[in-house]
Amino acid sequence: MKLKDLTKYQGLEIAQLVYPFPELVKDIRFEYQEFDESMYEDACELIRIRFDAPVFADKVYPLMIEIFTNLSLAFYYWTGDINEYLPVRNQYKIFEKFKEWGIEPEFE
Repeated sequence: MKLKDLTKYQGLEIAQLVYPFPELVKDIRFEYQEFDESMYEDACELIRIRFDAPVFADKVYPLMIEIFTNLSLAFYYWTGDINEYLPVRNQYKIFEKFKEWGIEPEFE
């Protein structure tokens, strides 16, 4: 299987592993972005998982997880103009999930 075969349900599982309070990850927006060379610097294949959740105490921000074809992950929130990266938790468990689902990394 390839990254593009990942399902929304599997994306929810990953989001619940990355975010420190998995019970707060409920309504996710899941999208697959194909490689599109017309996007210039942003031309890459990836999965985006978006959801709103608390970042600092009661401050709720939009959060996003990006999964790239080499299966590396980026996790960040934004407050209008500023994107701030957050640590990706449970990387070992996430990679174990990819293995369980038969998703192989691709290197270009």
